[in-house]
Amino acid sequence: MTRLRHPGGAADCPETTLSTWVSRAKKTGGDGTLSAPEREELVRLGRFRRPAEPTKREVRRARLEERITNFFRESGDTYGSPRITLDLWAEGWQVSVNTVAEIMADLGLQGRKPPRRRRSLTRQGKRRAAPDLVHRRFDAGTGCSLGR
Repeated sequence: MTRLRHPGGAADCPETTLSTWVSRAKKTGGDGTLSAPEREELVRLGRFRRPAEPTKREVRRARLEERITNFFRESGDTYGSPRITLDLWAEGWQVSVNTVAEIMADLGLQGRKPPRRRRSLTRQGKRRAAPDLVHRRFDAGTGCSLGR
């Protein structure tokens, strides 16, 4: 079994943690990465572990993903992040529109885009202009005057 030695030749210390090892390695010019034997030694010392259970953040994120997917499916795959955020707020969730948008993008959920708005129906070229019943004349410089 390899004994973990600090960068710079310091002796093995029982209080060595991953963060102290990495910071000392970076100070002495290393890149802070661990070799396999070094990682095994830290695991043996109990200083380098991944939590067996998911963190509170991961649990909340999973529940949030489930609720977002549920609201999206209930809407017939039409609601976007702003509307789903409102539904989550109504349930008591404290979440931002950007977080909901990010989760929806990660899950591949995309709401229906609103229909493209039509322009005015009275545009020149699309319909015939209404007749000028007042007989106005528009002259450059004189402004609008009635042509009586």
